[in-house]
Amino acid sequence: MTSLFRPSFFAVFAILMGVFVFSSSAQAATSTVCASGCDFASLEDAITADAPGQDTLVLANGYDAAAETVYLYLPEETILTCDPGVVFGVGGSTHYVYSNNNVIVQDCSFEEARFIADNLSNNVWRNNIWTDSSTI
Repeated sequence: MTSLFRPSFFAVFAILMGVFVFSSSAQAATSTVCASGCDFASLEDAITADAPGQDTLVLANGYDAAAETVYLYLPEETILTCDPGVVFGVGGSTHYVYSNNNVIVQDCSFEEARFIADNLSNNVWRNNIWTDSSTI
């Protein structure tokens, strides 16, 4: 009976260790978004690739807001920030950004953008500039 118990114990131990190793490797990521040379070419692509947990999306110099879809949905626990001089929403049509819980939007300039965050909690908007019919 002892020989049957030991392999089972070691198998369970190995599985549990694997779970801890792989779960601890899922750390918050920072991804850049711009026309070329960044992790993603559009904010939509960055959102689509987002993994669960807190991630930071940086609209970097060279970001092309005109290339975005009109409707974007920010995942829960997302930080959206912008490099100086980057403007989100320019492109001739209003961009609608739907927020989720625990979203931070900071250091961005918005033109022709509407953020929808009704009935959500823990959203933070700091150090942003809103122009040309942009609203929260």
